[in-house]
Amino acid sequence: MKIILNLFYTTVFMALCFNTQNITATNAEKQKEGFVVSSNESCEPKLTVSIGFDDRIYRVGDVLNTTVTITNVGVVDAKNIAVDFNLPHQIVSSGKMVQHILFLAAGKSASVLLSCRIVEAGRGMIYYKITADDFSAQEVTTVSIAGAGWYGGDNHSHSTYSDGRGTIQQNSDVAYKKGMSWNYTADHNNRRARDDSKRITSEGRGDFIALVGVEIDNLIGHALAFQMPENVETYVIKTIYEGYFDALPDGEDKPLEVKYFDTNLEGSDIYFGELFGGKTLEYITIPGMGRATDYANIDMKGKIALVARGEFTLVEKINTAMAAGAEGVIVYNYNSEPLGMTLNSGVIGIGILQKDGLKLAAKEKGTIQFRNEPLPPKAKKTWQMMIDEVNASGAFFVPAHPGSSAYPFLEIYDIRNFAGLEVWNGTNPKAAGNILAFQQWDNSNARGDAKYFGMANSDAHDANIIAVAYNMAYMNELSVENINKEMKNGTFFGSNGPQLRFEIDGVSMGETLYINEDKQITLVKIRAFDDLYPLTEINLYKLKTVGEATDTKHLVQTWDLKSKNIKHWHLNFELEVSVGEIYRIEVNSEKSTSSDGATKGFAYSNPIWIEKTNEMTTNKPFVKNITLNNPNAELLQTKAGNYYIITNNATNLNAEHLIISVSEKAIVEKMYDAENKLFNIKISSQDGAYKRSMKIFEVKK
Repeated sequence: MKIILNLFYTTVFMALCFNTQNITATNAEKQKEGFVVSSNESCEPKLTVSIGFDDRIYRVGDVLNTTVTITNVGVVDAKNIAVDFNLPHQIVSSGKMVQHILFLAAGKSASVLLSCRIVEAGRGMIYYKITADDFSAQEVTTVSIAGAGWYGGDNHSHSTYSDGRGTIQQNSDVAYKKGMSWNYTADHNNRRARDDSKRITSEGRGDFIALVGVEIDNLIGHALAFQMPENVETYVIKTIYEGYFDALPDGEDKPLEVKYFDTNLEGSDIYFGELFGGKTLEYITIPGMGRATDYANIDMKGKIALVARGEFTLVEKINTAMAAGAEGVIVYNYNSEPLGMTLNSGVIGIGILQKDGLKLAAKEKGTIQFRNEPLPPKAKKTWQMMIDEVNASGAFFVPAHPGSSAYPFLEIYDIRNFAGLEVWNGTNPKAAGNILAFQQWDNSNARGDAKYFGMANSDAHDANIIAVAYNMAYMNELSVENINKEMKNGTFFGSNGPQLRFEIDGVSMGETLYINEDKQITLVKIRAFDDLYPLTEINLYKLKTVGEATDTKHLVQTWDLKSKNIKHWHLNFELEVSVGEIYRIEVNSEKSTSSDGATKGFAYSNPIWIEKTNEMTTNKPFVKNITLNNPNAELLQTKAGNYYIITNNATNLNAEHLIISVSEKAIVEKMYDAENKLFNIKISSQDGAYKRSMKIFEVKK
């Protein structure tokens, strides 16, 4: 099937005239659609571009052909057209990455073809840049590949089932368009997104999974829970108190009995009823959604603000009302569910049902009399009790945005047995809250009681923010089980565009290298690449386990790549490591590919831990180097480090041509598959405890 890409993928060019004038209103509308507009009527649309490829789920080893067809729909001949292909790391080709159409007569079409072979699974983007005399445009297509490879996903987003503004479908569509393979909905204290998520996953092609976790709210922090049992809706760390008040909207004769919901969390020291029990106050219905401008010219002193829920967070909504002088805030929900609010540090609010809120909001103002009622005891559950409960259910626990000034996780150094920390929350990895979260992560690992990973998430409340930060993990196949396994184990890296590969003696990020002596010389391999923007800096850090949460971070090496216009970089080197050390890397590039372009590109690895063992064979066998002994073939590596071989018609390959250097005591098996044009390689430890397999594909010149 040939895909003619419309709207997002189809570009119409205009001839650029040098006597252009101001754009008229009509032409301004055309400009939004990708037209370059001129007042000269002879400058009509000249070139259209369509991208074609077989839009299906590919597998590793498949051949992919992509074409660019350019049609000259104008009356002027076009010259010097260039088509530049930029392939993702999963796809290789021996063809020309830049192809030319020297002349294209008016009314004619011409196509260029690039034949490729797929060497790794995942979801990759092919970028096309088309230029000609005075013309330039870019297109992108996304390719889905099943099998073993690196897959990406965002683990923290919100939907209309809590305080998000995107539906599950909208959030999933954005994640998919950005090249993600999964998206985790983590709404506040509910998992009502389950049915929508199951439908989206089942109706898809198998290259995207919609998952549902939960964000647990607490006045001294928020936390994420993943891999939850199907029958668990949420984990409750708060006591919901139901109270009553009597409301009399203006013009009504009979008061309404209204149930309200207050919550007491660990760290909260007061209930709403303690402040207002027995009092009668005036309420004011706030127009709009309760933004600061909605309070203009309203005297709120000594009064209660009645506000609708939605469009921005509850805390922001309540703080806005308090800043306007309100004595307290009542928020009515946007659905039929109870809305539990919180009370602490000047945030004085309660929630009521939607049906009651609409009745009160039908009038601009009224009076409320709060009843004197007995109050329940304060909450006793601690975060550690919550972690133990989450773990016992089979789920895993991750403190969310622990460095945030608005929602800090205040007990971060007092808890144990959690899986990791959300060290990157939102668009900017260098925001103050994220810098602090990285410090908390490193300090927690210095304690040495467990191995904590760092997670990168968007915390999106708007669909378009999905995947501004995400996680990349290697899996044999995309599945719910594999996503949860890799996330729980920490065998992934976080990014907003750059990619990285990092291993020490074959042990990759999130894993442990075992050594027999206190110190050992190791082989370190680092790869960093960005499909669109040059790399600027790569840093290798070392930490030390010292038995307490403290700063042990040390910069081992910096590689300064600024102004070198390098998009793909790799280095192998020897490094002496010692027992108790922890290593991780960070990669920087000029721009993020997943957000607004103003944010710098950034990626970080999860750590590699160094521990001592008396066992003789404990580490995974690994490849040190591969060479090819055949004059008619060339062994190359992708920017991700995958090997492939360029051959011609005179090439005859066999297993003996491939020379593989491996770690000590590793066993190598290799076979050339002439029918499928690939090498199958298996590497195992002597005791058979660890096995690795890899394929090296042949690509015809």
